[in-house]
Amino acid sequence: MAPGRKHALKYEIQGTKGAIAYDQEQMNEIKVFRTAGKSRDRGFAVVPIGPDHKGYSAFYPNAGVGIGYADLKTVEVDELFRAIAAGAPVEADFEFGYKIDCVVDAVLRSATQKQWINL
Repeated sequence: MAPGRKHALKYEIQGTKGAIAYDQEQMNEIKVFRTAGKSRDRGFAVVPIGPDHKGYSAFYPNAGVGIGYADLKTVEVDELFRAIAAGAPVEADFEFGYKIDCVVDAVLRSATQKQWINL
């Protein structure tokens, strides 16, 4: 949280062929960047979230219709209950959280030591 921000919880994943960015202040869109094509045409493209995206069809009759924070939590709980009912693993389990914590710790150590930290 910072001055001027209401809820700037953001995620950005970068790879060799592109990137994807999500901001909870703009919960109804994902920004997608691809390295393919002409460099002059490259940049983040806004993709409205819609019924074709996993978990959202119960809230979206079509792309571009708004979803709220409580709706997002309902989607998450629905995925958890479906995994439990199917006896399937839940993606965000304790091992997943531990791995995230290891990455965060490595980032902090890297910043302090000013060197690459292997995981």
